[in-house]
Amino acid sequence: MNQSIIFFDGFCNLCNSFINFIIDTDKKRIYRYSSLQSLEGQKLVKSIGQTPYNYKSLILVQNNMMYQKSTAVLKIFRELSFPWNLGYYFKIIPTFIRDYVYSIIASNRYNLFGKRNTCRVPNDEEKQLSMDLTGGMIALQSENISEKSKERLIAHFDRILDLNMIRTDGSVRQCAIFDSSNNFSHYSTNHGYEVFDSVAKTHASTMLNFISVYEITGHQRFLNQTIKLANYWCDSIPEDWVPRYDFTDPDPNTKPKDSCAASIAVVAMIRLCKIRPELNAHYRLVIEETLKTLSKKYLAEGGILLHSSWGDQRWHSALKFEPIPSNLVFPQEEILPFGNYFFVEAIFRELKPDENI
Repeated sequence: MNQSIIFFDGFCNLCNSFINFIIDTDKKRIYRYSSLQSLEGQKLVKSIGQTPYNYKSLILVQNNMMYQKSTAVLKIFRELSFPWNLGYYFKIIPTFIRDYVYSIIASNRYNLFGKRNTCRVPNDEEKQLSMDLTGGMIALQSENISEKSKERLIAHFDRILDLNMIRTDGSVRQCAIFDSSNNFSHYSTNHGYEVFDSVAKTHASTMLNFISVYEITGHQRFLNQTIKLANYWCDSIPEDWVPRYDFTDPDPNTKPKDSCAASIAVVAMIRLCKIRPELNAHYRLVIEETLKTLSKKYLAEGGILLHSSWGDQRWHSALKFEPIPSNLVFPQEEILPFGNYFFVEAIFRELKPDENI
């Protein structure tokens, strides 16, 4: 991993203010950013050997080295222009003292500075390297969202549509690459079969993202895209209702299943049917049969959902997210914790359809 990437708590007001400051101050565009709560952020953090769900420390990955807490902050300041780079000289303070103060603030950051209702939504300037549809948007379920945040959401998802990230047939491109001037360069993939991929997890996440944004904004075009995505899913899944990692892989029988993608897709379709009850007859069979299959064939006795996949990691290096962890060697299957989350959410929504969650 040769890029300088800052991983931060996307819900923390203090963390987001710090990221805004770095974006404004980093004139050389040295840093890239990823919310720790996003799927992509969790995957990258896991790839460097860290616990994906530990949000108490900002993490800096730079020159294949990882820094946390106060050291990460000082390393970030070192690369900024004068006078901010002088902040690096606080390193003369012993690390245990700096980290003690950092830990106190981190442990009380929500009480002191507040917490967002939704995870940070990156604006156009923050997406200079890539736009990964799997990242950052899945938490958008709050009704208490400001008008400014709605405007940013609409702009972001309209940009996705303008870039034709959702193809005319309803399949989904995973990544759009931008140059240093924020102009579109080309399409790519992070872990699909090839550049012209249709990654199952990306597709399911995009479906969930668009129904979430429709619920928040009420804009019909987002609902229309959700329906198109759902139709493609239903037309493309195999007989056992659980897709392989990528719909476009020509040799699917030897490639891993993705129960995580199936769980996310079911949640999206349940929410879609709640908004548009007339669609229930169209998607009901897929919803019920997928949950039956996951319960009978994919759920371990201990309650862990098995048979998921991060996909083909050879594309990981193409986007310079290196090195590829040895435990993610394709095509072995993985256990993805957020697959469990969405499976449980799907069951809950089926059992308690009138509950608002």
